[in-house]
Amino acid sequence: IEIPMPREPPSIKTQYLTLKERRKLLNYALKEVGLPSYLGRDYVNATIKTESRWNAYAVSEAGAKGLMQIMPETWSAYDSTNYEENVFNPEKNILVSLKHLKKIDEYLQENCSGYSSLPNREKQDKISAIYNGGIKKFLDKKGNISQMSPETKNHVKKIRRILGN
Repeated sequence: IEIPMPREPPSIKTQYLTLKERRKLLNYALKEVGLPSYLGRDYVNATIKTESRWNAYAVSEAGAKGLMQIMPETWSAYDSTNYEENVFNPEKNILVSLKHLKKIDEYLQENCSGYSSLPNREKQDKISAIYNGGIKKFLDKKGNISQMSPETKNHVKKIRRILGN
């Protein structure tokens, strides 16, 4: 796919993808990874808006990087390339993230009774909570998002607000 690597401005690191680049990248990545429909374009777009506002050079206080705010441990689980050299590449960042979202969904399907019959919104909320807060914290709170950190609860609410429900 022909999405240009972010250009590094002289003093600040920001690179916002154009609408055309976003569409092209999402179409490619969604087709490549094959997520369920409830984790489709709208959900992924809402997640990226929440994580980085489509800034390919975004870096969080915790050290997560790129469009979908990937940590080194998550990167290495899905991609063998060097994290520091590749995390700001929009295509690679989104592909790693979508693989991670898919793995979270598969984990919930296999390990949480009743997950498959939940409404899509609830599945999205659980996946968002795990994506932001981690599976260990999610399990420690017995899947109760309201008991997770304020950051995670806010993350889930922001995605829900962008999705409009």
